[in-house]
Amino acid sequence: MTTILILGIVQAIFLSLLIFDKKDKGKPDYVLVALLLYSAVHLLFFLANFNDDFNPGHNWMIIGSGFPLLSGPMLYWYVISLIRQGKPDFLSYLIHGAPYIFYCATFLYYGNLSGDPLVAVYDGFMHYACCELPWPANYYSVFFALSGGGYPTVCIILLAIHNRKIKNEFSYEEQISLLWLRNLILFTIFTFLITFLTIYFTLDSYIEMKPKYAFYVASCVITVYIFFMGYFGLRQPHIFTDKFTTQPGQRYQKSGLDADTAADLIQRLNTLMEKEKPYLNSKLTLSELAEQLGSSKNHLSQAINEIIGKNFFDYVNAYRVEEVKVRMKKPGHDHMTLLGVALDSGFSSKSSFNNIFKKITGQTPSEFKKSI
Repeated sequence: MTTILILGIVQAIFLSLLIFDKKDKGKPDYVLVALLLYSAVHLLFFLANFNDDFNPGHNWMIIGSGFPLLSGPMLYWYVISLIRQGKPDFLSYLIHGAPYIFYCATFLYYGNLSGDPLVAVYDGFMHYACCELPWPANYYSVFFALSGGGYPTVCIILLAIHNRKIKNEFSYEEQISLLWLRNLILFTIFTFLITFLTIYFTLDSYIEMKPKYAFYVASCVITVYIFFMGYFGLRQPHIFTDKFTTQPGQRYQKSGLDADTAADLIQRLNTLMEKEKPYLNSKLTLSELAEQLGSSKNHLSQAINEIIGKNFFDYVNAYRVEEVKVRMKKPGHDHMTLLGVALDSGFSSKSSFNNIFKKITGQTPSEFKKSI
């Protein structure tokens, strides 16, 4: 177990250095470094519990025992930094960090009473000399459970909203849909449930070592978490999106775009798409298309959503599918693979091509080609 802990700590420090060496760093990168270093310190707390030769002191053990109250907020701040622009909000940090601050202040006070400390941390748990503690302190595990389960759930919801939002601004999903982060969060929710249930059902048992198994699981999970968070976070590009909401009615309520102007905009847009074929650019965005039309992003998005009845993503990829179908029927493209045709038609990956083609035509690309 000590080897796994040390591996996780070294890994977090190494990945943090790689991120600091990254060019064009943004806010998400700095938040990720903070998250990785926090995870390393969390593993140090486990190392102090499992290794008798490493004892940082009574007060540091109390501070470390409250780290689960920071895991959720750290994840939340990273997700927010990826999907929203803006400067760090100190008030947000203070509000979400308040439970941890209260936890540390309370138990440091009762753990340092002159002559007779009432609390101490060992074997990974907080132990009481008596029960004369404030109500929140007696039920701190409830707050651990709410934080450990609540924050990842909120992050999953935020990522789902983000994925709906990017389809109004981007014609592709690769590297901006954050599916890797969603899957990692789902993994942490699953392991959190296992860890919490292990503690809950074995804490009052007479098998002394059994509750510590939960901390063994947590140590391994954090080590895996550090690797995937650092690896994918290092490769994650910055995502720049508008701040408007995902509700079309609310988003365009004060846009000032009238019906005639919107109809003219769509007519010019369709002409541009058919003649210039900007959709062949696999990284085409709403901003680039709006600039070519001399329109604002918000007006163009509104016109596509309300007149055509599609989001930007579906609108552009419908043209790409038609381009693929036309190229498949041309004799000169017989020598090309389906993927080659797809890439030439504006798609950026095989998986997105297959999914979008099947969604629009009801057939896989291979089935369609055979039917020609």
